[in-house]
Amino acid sequence: MAGIGFYALHGLEMLTGESV
Repeated sequence: MAGIGFYALHGLEMLTGESV
């Protein structure tokens, strides 16, 4: 499940407020 990793990273970035 490679999608879970990307999803977690995206959620973290959204929480921090940083967009890559």
